[in-house]
Amino acid sequence: MPVPPMEISDYGVSFIAGWEGVRLQMYDDGGPGIGNATIGIGHLIHLGPIDGSASEAPFVGGITLAEAYRLFRADLASRVAWVNANVARAMTAGEFDACVDFTYNCGVGAFQRIAPVVNARGNFCAAIAPWVLPAWASEALKRRRGDECRIYYGGTANTPPPPIPEGDEMWDRHNEVANNAYWVGAPGQPGRHTFGPNERATIQLRVDLPRVMALNPSAIDFDLYTEGGAVEVRDGNGAFAIVLSERRRDAIVRVVPQNGAIQFWAGPTPVTVQLGVAGYVH
Repeated sequence: MPVPPMEISDYGVSFIAGWEGVRLQMYDDGGPGIGNATIGIGHLIHLGPIDGSASEAPFVGGITLAEAYRLFRADLASRVAWVNANVARAMTAGEFDACVDFTYNCGVGAFQRIAPVVNARGNFCAAIAPWVLPAWASEALKRRRGDECRIYYGGTANTPPPPIPEGDEMWDRHNEVANNAYWVGAPGQPGRHTFGPNERATIQLRVDLPRVMALNPSAIDFDLYTEGGAVEVRDGNGAFAIVLSERRRDAIVRVVPQNGAIQFWAGPTPVTVQLGVAGYVH
């Protein structure tokens, strides 16, 4: 008897959105002038950076959170269909949500490779564990694989996903954190700093948003990207974290708000580092 197709749950939608982040104005997904024109929860407007194309017209004034989720659900449809097409047994909501997230993050080819394990009710956690590359994002990807594992077996993510309804304060707060963070004393755009050849500098990161800081968060995660050369990123004590190279983004750096210090060790080529679009409050 054929297995009826499933739909992703609201929990699954908000879980994936929580990892992907949301932005209600158009942006280039690799940083200004780099990557593809994007809006909402990773919704592709067109290939290549923002350039005034006709396809951008519906998004020039930005979108609401509800519109971002409508676009996101439409974008998820192909991944939902792919999981349904490759799994020949009944699944729990948690199993299905975890498989859709894995497919969304790692690609349809990756899910096709683990589908035999899912169909055989094998060890899902072991099957997805290798997908933690590239190395510069491995720590975040390990956390995401861990959350997928917990959801698959009936648990919940370590960090509960934000609720979906429009006007949700958590999402608004995340957007405000990203938009109000900057390097203390750094000239130019907020959250942006250029390092000279072989420069080593400790930069103080400040979130100028009293109502967020009043929550006394233990840490805030930020995405970073670079333009130009490569730079080592270290914590305030000098412990090595990651290497950022040209046009690499989504390298997650965790900052303790009380000191907020990050060290950057530049290579022989000047490099500009900028905060990514999303900051996550813990």
